[in-house]
Amino acid sequence: MRTYNKSIPRYVGITDFTEVSQALGMRDVLRNATQRMKTPPVLMVGIMMSFKTLWNVPSKWTPIWPSKELLGDTFPPYETKGVLNTLHYADFEDHQNWPEEQNLFHSLAKAIDYARNNLHAIQLDMTWPSPGSIASAVHASRLVIPVILQVGRGALHQALYNPGIVADLLGDYTDVIDGVLIDQSMGEGKLMEVGLLESYIEAISLKHPKMHIAVAGGLSFTTLDVMVPLLEKFPNLSIDAQAGLRSSKNPMDPIEWEMAKSYLEKAGSLFTKYER
Repeated sequence: MRTYNKSIPRYVGITDFTEVSQALGMRDVLRNATQRMKTPPVLMVGIMMSFKTLWNVPSKWTPIWPSKELLGDTFPPYETKGVLNTLHYADFEDHQNWPEEQNLFHSLAKAIDYARNNLHAIQLDMTWPSPGSIASAVHASRLVIPVILQVGRGALHQALYNPGIVADLLGDYTDVIDGVLIDQSMGEGKLMEVGLLESYIEAISLKHPKMHIAVAGGLSFTTLDVMVPLLEKFPNLSIDAQAGLRSSKNPMDPIEWEMAKSYLEKAGSLFTKYER
């Protein structure tokens, strides 16, 4: 039986890299900002793919995200220090409408295969997907990589926004995932509700103490102070940012790298202050 991989380092994430040089530059910014930490976080290098871009179904994201054929080479090389190369695979489709060869197992296995050369981890942006399909696809890849499950708006809605139910539902995944991202925004730049997040984190931590927990939702240089009460109580949290790194808050616009730099510097300052 598979148990927690324990290989997810604490991270500060940015989703929507499109070039290796961007990732290496931001990695260096985070390194400089966390050099006084005993155990500094790594940079999660997040690159998006969806069911539609995987299977060549027309999508507004096709011209924006890296092509699947170039996906593996868009990440920094596998041996690069200080990064966590993570494929964010989004699939909110009703697979009853698609052929059997495009089911979750086959799709996830195919997505992993495109990124395999430089892949360190995979994040599943889905609503309570089949644990068996996840396990089978990762096993079929023959890669030993940690799996992070996004618990987004749809997942929280199905759990009646009840922290206890969320923690109970995650019990079905303890043999197939290694971490969870609680994300009410899902790339739309909506600022997290700290009180609600705290209740989810507390419930998950109590029921699954070895599960790595990350949070997201409208994070940027100007909003990161919202993390202070969470870091005071849960100093090992990881974070991820996406739409908040654009002035427009529109994820279809390119990341503004000066904003990303400021976000990493501020995150480094906060992580250093609350390190235990």
